[in-house]
Amino acid sequence: MAPEKWLVTGGLGFIGVNLVERIVDRAQFPAFAKECGLPAEALDQVEIRVFDNGVTAVRDNFSELVSSRVEVVRGDIRDIEALGRAIDGVTRVIHLAAHAGVVPSIENPEYDFEVNSRGTFNLLDLARREKVRSLVFASSGAVVGTTSPPILPDDPLRPLSPYGASKAAGEAMIHAFRAAYGLNCAALRFGNIYGPKSQAKGSVVPLFIRKAIAGENLEVFGDGAQKRDFLFVGDLCEAITRAVVRESLPDPVYQLARGEGVSLAELLDHLRTSLKARGRSMPEVRYSPARAGEVASSFYDLELTVRDLDWRARSTFRDGVQNTLDWYLDRM
Repeated sequence: MAPEKWLVTGGLGFIGVNLVERIVDRAQFPAFAKECGLPAEALDQVEIRVFDNGVTAVRDNFSELVSSRVEVVRGDIRDIEALGRAIDGVTRVIHLAAHAGVVPSIENPEYDFEVNSRGTFNLLDLARREKVRSLVFASSGAVVGTTSPPILPDDPLRPLSPYGASKAAGEAMIHAFRAAYGLNCAALRFGNIYGPKSQAKGSVVPLFIRKAIAGENLEVFGDGAQKRDFLFVGDLCEAITRAVVRESLPDPVYQLARGEGVSLAELLDHLRTSLKARGRSMPEVRYSPARAGEVASSFYDLELTVRDLDWRARSTFRDGVQNTLDWYLDRM
């Protein structure tokens, strides 16, 4: 693999710092490259340019990453001139920058559109002009809204929230730029991602872990039977890397998850067990009405992902929860 420069938008966020660390950490990259189906020395040739506005960045998570192989550029995905400078000389792009979450998008739909829809268009248009070798875009199952699981890559797009709509717009643009310009790009629909370095995340696994450690009550919206397809961040990083190094991505949409639904009730059971293993007790769990715009249950069909990326998740959900809890407790 010849020397390359990759652009990671949103690279100071939870997923971004986990991904960049695995690529550039000399203690990790030989094993990580092997897991991604690459020669052991391949990722040693990669330099990373991170483009991030810093809003959700946690300094302790990325301060050690800045090195001769990692350049951090502060900027807003809506700023076409700053983005143009960031993509200059780049060979591959991993687009993680986003206004994340259903509830925040309902509270501020205009901002959600500007960041997620216009920002993604800006990047795709620059990428085709720069003739990048590949681009992958972080999408979500929120694009399909309420559908009978498993979610299929070609299910109709029927989002229930501005967040889902903005990601659906991104997927539509992926289709268009593949067809109109021959851009080697794909949307990667992420499951519910969790793991270390998630202090700024409001999703259910890190939120419950932080509250449990603090001894605060846990609030479940709904009856706890709703299911999500949870994926440990280390497994996600492997899948993203497998996708972005492909010289030809056969399909426009790949789904990255475990391919099975886990209920919030099961999550609570796993968390209770993990807390007990560390000599801690579970706080009280309270139940509130379900929130508007959220899907009752979802999990993903992974047939295309397994076929084209030769990837399946390695971590069990129980082990992933324990790993994440241990990371938080070991830093207290």
